[in-house]
Amino acid sequence: LTVAYLKDNNVWLWVQGGVATALTNSGDVADLKLSDDGCRVAYARRMPNPNYDPEATFSSDTFNELWVVSSDGSGNQLLAGQDFYATLPAPDAQSTLSLYRFAWQPGSHTLAFSTRVLTFGLATSNDIHMVDANTAELSTLLPGGQGGDFYFSPDGSRLAFTTHQNASVINSDGSGLESDLITFPSVITYSEYLYFPPVYWGPDSDDFMVAVPPEDGLTGPVDGVYPETDLWYVPLDGTDPWVAGAIQNVWFAQSQVSFAPDIGRIASLRPLSPPEENSSESVIALRQGSNSVLHREEERIE
Repeated sequence: LTVAYLKDNNVWLWVQGGVATALTNSGDVADLKLSDDGCRVAYARRMPNPNYDPEATFSSDTFNELWVVSSDGSGNQLLAGQDFYATLPAPDAQSTLSLYRFAWQPGSHTLAFSTRVLTFGLATSNDIHMVDANTAELSTLLPGGQGGDFYFSPDGSRLAFTTHQNASVINSDGSGLESDLITFPSVITYSEYLYFPPVYWGPDSDDFMVAVPPEDGLTGPVDGVYPETDLWYVPLDGTDPWVAGAIQNVWFAQSQVSFAPDIGRIASLRPLSPPEENSSESVIALRQGSNSVLHREEERIE
């Protein structure tokens, strides 16, 4: 068993039977991911923003780069930072791009990552890039505006990705792009960001599911029925995707629908009152929302 974790904004590693070891000492680590074999730790490192303007309405004084370090503390190196971001499209010369999402391709030392623009709210670039952590070789899988929030299949051969209006899939080598496998209305967030629903892969990497909340989850019930979340099933054998079922779930910002690892069952919070009263019950059901079993009742404590 190997565990990578943050302590005092540094990367630490613990291996069963051994002692915890600090792998970095810069004190500026924001997030990390451990490779499947436990040999490499990828991490987001906060760096001073060269475009920081304290007089601006919004300006962040730091941005994130993607770094990697070996489990023995060697090979600590930059994978993607300011020089690479400068090659990517940005709204204007004063805009700063920053690391957004990153994940290891299962069974490899390759990482996928995306960027965001540092501005008020969350402005994602909707790009997907790849980098070999052994050689630091970079490539672009999908340029800005063509990707989204990505999720590797269990075997690492594909990435499914979503935006605020669709879900798509692409092979990890850049081939086989299938855009708009499903489409849906943009979900109102009542804030300065767009909602991208998560993807839940099946264990065989040949299908996935997406729970898409209603367009406005804060509307009250109609005839006792609250707005429903659609449970999309997406097979990748050429069969058209379909809505396997629909359930009543609390507003997505309070709790999202979760799928079991085999995507055969779901867990959700079913509302018992209008959204402002925050009363719900925990439910487990089949992935189409049927055969639900009450787990327990929840009432938010203020």
